[in-house]
Amino acid sequence: MDRPPRESIRLSFTGGYAALAWTALPLFALGAALYARTLGYGFLNWDDTYYVRENPWIRGLSVEHLQAIFTRPVQGGILPVHLLSYALDHALWGLDPYGYHLHSVLLNAANGVLAFWVIAQITARRDMALAAAVLFTVHPSHVEAVAWISARKDLLSTFFLLLSTAAYLRARRGAQWDRRASVASVALFALGMLSKTTIAVFPLFFLLLDAVLDARGRAEHRRSFSFHLATKLPYLAIAAVWVYVNALTQVVDPISEKPLAYLLVKSQAAWRYAWLLLGIVPGRPLYDLPPISFQPLVFAMTLAPLVAAPLVIALAWCRGHPNAALSLGWLVAGMVPPLAFPSIAFMADRYVYAASLGFCWLLAAGMARASDLLRVSAIRPAALAILCAAPALWFAAHAWRYTPVWRDSVSFWLYSAQHSQFGPAWIGLVRTLKEEGRLDDALRAADHALANVDESIATPDLFSRLHAERAEVLWKLERRPEAIAGWERAVEIDPKNFDARAKLTRARLGRS
Repeated sequence: MDRPPRESIRLSFTGGYAALAWTALPLFALGAALYARTLGYGFLNWDDTYYVRENPWIRGLSVEHLQAIFTRPVQGGILPVHLLSYALDHALWGLDPYGYHLHSVLLNAANGVLAFWVIAQITARRDMALAAAVLFTVHPSHVEAVAWISARKDLLSTFFLLLSTAAYLRARRGAQWDRRASVASVALFALGMLSKTTIAVFPLFFLLLDAVLDARGRAEHRRSFSFHLATKLPYLAIAAVWVYVNALTQVVDPISEKPLAYLLVKSQAAWRYAWLLLGIVPGRPLYDLPPISFQPLVFAMTLAPLVAAPLVIALAWCRGHPNAALSLGWLVAGMVPPLAFPSIAFMADRYVYAASLGFCWLLAAGMARASDLLRVSAIRPAALAILCAAPALWFAAHAWRYTPVWRDSVSFWLYSAQHSQFGPAWIGLVRTLKEEGRLDDALRAADHALANVDESIATPDLFSRLHAERAEVLWKLERRPEAIAGWERAVEIDPKNFDARAKLTRARLGRS
């Protein structure tokens, strides 16, 4: 990394606070307007029940509640700042979902403004920073994180990460290292980690940022690599401790016990993330496990994203494109944890939330370079705006169409089931329709699932659960012989389905 980048990049921002406000307010309004209709959405019976509706720890901030929030896992993770945000909502709104959705909408809009502020400081290009922030604000991969209350942790961790980055930039701005800003940056990063651990790798992005800014900065502002590395140790220590704590409580995907197969699964997730970032494929709440092939050519192509990413960053640096190097660095730093950690959900749209800023920054940098080719400097901002408009509209349209999926539990499970051949989504749909008293619809959904779920990827356990759910619907419809036959079939498929076995026993005895 001793070849200096050729692009102009420096640590400053011109234009004053008035100019910043005139940029920030419309950007914030854009983010708020895109998701304003989620204020009328409800809670989902997918994690919202455990995080909010039936979580006693968020109902007040007593010593007992705080101790539980900081020490006891919820849904496999200990993320206290995430739960504290719900405690604040509960204090203000009780269990009215309006306030919880409002909190998420405002956080997402604020993240768009912070994205602009951070990139503008790094590049001193307000036009490019604004283009990146607009694309980030309307990106369709964010719908899950904003519209689903339980995904608040992605919004929070990104919020504190951006504030931490801004504080870090302030710490290294002058010839003297600003210790107070540095401490603030570490503290903000810790709050981000306590919101969600997927920002754990970003201290390494700070190292890349040091290299890029030192290469173009004044000689008296440059510092040694050992100094830069030492300043990252507090971040890395916090990240290591909290990742370890959550690793002890997380439920992991069983396929992770087969390392090579799991590597291929995660590589296919990387491909899917790439298409999602480009806006080519629609978002999904749940994903089927992808097929695995060890055929040499397919194997190599599947692994390509994992191998190519660091090589492209190095190439961008060597070729003198610091914006490309930094934006790709941000993207990779955001994607490493969800791709590396064997969580029970091998991929999810919300995992892309923080990382997507790197993609939007890269796209904006490319458009800025294209507009800079124009000889008349006065029309360059307009050219950049025109280039940005097409992908921004494309992204916003995708986000707008996808958002209603998260309106309520029936919409959520119906969409998930229609895009899945695996089966858990159908169980969720049948159960939700049953709970809402729509028994005929629930029976039709169960029959459809049993006829159409792909047997090559669905487990016996899943088919057993489907038969058991169908049997419960039949029992409520007073079709008791058919219900008993359904529970018998569930137990036959999976003798370890003890819930179905217990209900079968009670049904045979004529009990409810």
